[in-house]
Amino acid sequence: MRMGITFTDRFDLTKSRLEVAMKAALFAAANVVRNEIKRGLRGGYTSGAFVTGNSLNKVVITEPVFTGWRGEISVASAQENPPYPLYWELGHYNIFTRKYERVEIWVPAFHRTQPQAIAAYARAFRAAVAGGAA
Repeated sequence: MRMGITFTDRFDLTKSRLEVAMKAALFAAANVVRNEIKRGLRGGYTSGAFVTGNSLNKVVITEPVFTGWRGEISVASAQENPPYPLYWELGHYNIFTRKYERVEIWVPAFHRTQPQAIAAYARAFRAAVAGGAA
């Protein structure tokens, strides 16, 4: 005697929707951090006398990388030659002021934005899983 129960495998659909949701959520969280870093870079690293906007315009978000069900995304500087933001963040001997200088903007911005980034991640994830636009 057979019951009238049928099984529909929706694993692939569920997996693809979760991947889309994770990608949208990672971008949403990274945007929160990127915006805070850009706010911090507006006036430059010190006096603001030599601000060109180059460091500000080179703050980028990478494509997400997935390993199994774990996703990672980076907020980074695309400024390579020379990597001025790296010099300021880690510290350097400044030839103009003739002293060691270090101004951290990136790491404090990351720490300050954690609650907002987590909330943005959750909102985007829920919206994408529900089928809405993230």
